[in-house]
Amino acid sequence: YRGDFSSSIDLEMLKGNLKADRFSSEPIYWANQTSNFKALRTDFFGQDGLHYVLISAADEILVLEDQRLYFQGVDSTCTAAIFAPDPLSTANVNYGGLYVDNNDGPTPILDLERHNITFKADYSNGIFRLENADLKISDFSSPSIAPHTQSNPNFNLTRDQDGFEDVNAFAHLSIFKNYIDSLGFSSIPGNLIEIDVHAISDADQSFFTSADWKIYMGEGGVDDAEDVDVVIHEYIHAVVFGASANSNRINERAGMEEAICDYFALSYSTKYTNNQTDRIFNWDGHNVFWPGRNATSTKDYQNVSFSGNIYTNTDLMVGCLREILFNTSRATSDQIILEALFSLQGSSTYRDFAIMIINADQVLNNGANYNIIKDAFVRRNVLDSDFSLDESIESKSSIAVYNSFAFASGGSLFIKSLEKLLSYQILSLDGKLIQAGELNGLESELTAPNLKTGLYLIIIQASSRTESFKVFRN
Repeated sequence: YRGDFSSSIDLEMLKGNLKADRFSSEPIYWANQTSNFKALRTDFFGQDGLHYVLISAADEILVLEDQRLYFQGVDSTCTAAIFAPDPLSTANVNYGGLYVDNNDGPTPILDLERHNITFKADYSNGIFRLENADLKISDFSSPSIAPHTQSNPNFNLTRDQDGFEDVNAFAHLSIFKNYIDSLGFSSIPGNLIEIDVHAISDADQSFFTSADWKIYMGEGGVDDAEDVDVVIHEYIHAVVFGASANSNRINERAGMEEAICDYFALSYSTKYTNNQTDRIFNWDGHNVFWPGRNATSTKDYQNVSFSGNIYTNTDLMVGCLREILFNTSRATSDQIILEALFSLQGSSTYRDFAIMIINADQVLNNGANYNIIKDAFVRRNVLDSDFSLDESIESKSSIAVYNSFAFASGGSLFIKSLEKLLSYQILSLDGKLIQAGELNGLESELTAPNLKTGLYLIIIQASSRTESFKVFRN
């Protein structure tokens, strides 16, 4: 169908609510079980993913879906011989001697550090592909190297083969995504993530781009996708972006995000070994190519500056989070920190995040880990030694929401502020008001039993400011 189609729905407003950069529309015929009818299909591309919207002639939004939901295929169990997490950690040696990159050349001693890992991949038409509903190995950056596929489920590759990096990244990310799903955070990142492990013209760097939800991994020095720390670090950028509402960040907030990504890289590595937990990027860094980063620190927060390089003080925050990890458990620590991500704002400081973590533990565990968390931050002067639970928000102009993962499953959302709360609105992403009401006091509990599955905006009005947050309903 290529006729005219008019709609009064404000597509520009919808583009803004979806944080899209652009959109394209075309009239189509839509078929359901009983009839065919004219509709307007609009695809939105941007920070919150690729969304497909279908509008009827009666100006009803019939479909508003993340396009990852249309992934087709059957997941099948596969095995792979890959690094877990990297050859230096499992061998517990430093870079040098026989344990060097050797420009990806065949290295038997490194091959011995491969471990058999089980994961799931797409199987269709007799071919196993490294993709599923959440992740996809792709080729979108120079050099052009097609994603590895094969006809049997045993991915027994060596690091001199291009496909080794494909499998190393995909298998670990699949395992990690399943893990955070099990902690109650299946809603984030909230989009299909594509990964090119042979990217950026062989530069020695990697990055995540929020505009198209892609991870670019370079092959300069040690191939980045061979080090699981790099793989998880970049994926956590997508997780943080999916959880927090604000991408315009002060330097301290930007550095803190790098530290959060480093923390999850460290935490995931402890699934396989507790060797060398004092450092991040054990294989990719700490060598002749670049110095890597540290996971421990005795820095004093009151004596550091965030005016320069955002990576300078990542070790301070990672040191705090590492201490929480090793004094609780991986699942406990990760769940608390994932919950705290939903409260991050563009102006959040290290102290703000410390308080967000304390509040998240209050919601999830009734404060069972309060002293452990407090001590980790007091030790580095992020929090004062006389800090108390009454200091739940950094300033009177701040608003925070907690318990978002329980809210996604139908539970309550907790709202806190040191400024009087007045009202709230829950909006669909096309701007329609779904629910509204009054709030009172400094803390409120919000329920929304009639929300359908999807992504929503909650707008909270306090005495002198309004803030918005993304919330999910599974």
